[in-house]
Amino acid sequence: MYRTISIYQKNVLCGLIVLVAIVIGIVLHWITCMLYALPRMIKILSVGDHSDYWMDMEGSKLTDTDSLVAIYIQCFFRASCFFFNVDHGGKLPKTYIDLVLSISTSIIGYVLMAILLILILQYVCSGGSAESKYQEIVSQVQEYMRYKQLPCDIQNRIMTCYEYRFRKKYFREEVIKATMSDRLRREINVYNYRRLIDTVSLFKGVPDQVVVDIVNCLRHDIFLPNDIIMKANTIGDCMYFLSSGTVCVITPTGREVCHLYDGAFFGEIALLQKDQKRIATVYALEICEVYRLERKYFQHCFASNMELCRKLQRVADERREQTALIEDLQNQYLT
Repeated sequence: MYRTISIYQKNVLCGLIVLVAIVIGIVLHWITCMLYALPRMIKILSVGDHSDYWMDMEGSKLTDTDSLVAIYIQCFFRASCFFFNVDHGGKLPKTYIDLVLSISTSIIGYVLMAILLILILQYVCSGGSAESKYQEIVSQVQEYMRYKQLPCDIQNRIMTCYEYRFRKKYFREEVIKATMSDRLRREINVYNYRRLIDTVSLFKGVPDQVVVDIVNCLRHDIFLPNDIIMKANTIGDCMYFLSSGTVCVITPTGREVCHLYDGAFFGEIALLQKDQKRIATVYALEICEVYRLERKYFQHCFASNMELCRKLQRVADERREQTALIEDLQNQYLT
């Protein structure tokens, strides 16, 4: 099936080709030096007739009066001919040294050409991998940020969010799960949320089926440091379960109540009563991974277990009293 190659893929492919070209250039340079230096050294160290060496043959004869550039160009030409196996540089090798050098050069050339071809084919065939798709998305995001001329701090936050959310791999989980059966999707969700299930105290002693129903209704979110997760005096439409990270809870007047850590939950007060406003603001102190349960699923998940509802109500009452007490103390201090 035909598939277009993205700008990112083209850039990486060009980078691979340039890298292999540089390696080929370095190898050709060393072979060029060997084609001249090795026979030259043998001629100096031994006696006898050396007219069979390629550099002494008619048409390829090199003399001491030739410039270094001329010598290098002729040696490079012969090395290139052997390397790419297109010719024998004008003269067939006759001595063992010339034969060994020409055969070695041809083998090295074949190997490097094969490596280049394999790299190109491997990259083109793997263009649809999760890593490549992630890099394509990141490339588009970077182009968007440059086009909009976003400040550096916003750009850094956006890239941090993408790195933390996708872990350098991009795939459409909803599309993948849509091809599976309901039972298999539920099993995957339970496995993915196993850490959350183990750490949230609210789920202790709750029947497994109720917990499964809850986790299958959760939606995943990522919040960066200083992001406001929920704001006081606004109508709440969901509650949150904190899978990892630390959040700060403050009263409407800005008084800090507490910090919440892995396994905590918050926002339940606004869901226990209709049109109930948030009594506190919660913001992230570090990168936080949270799961939210929306109002439309709240009644369905909690109505089937009265013990769970009572436990949630007790926590909500305690938090309401704690927030009110802190607010009263703040007002008394100000007056």
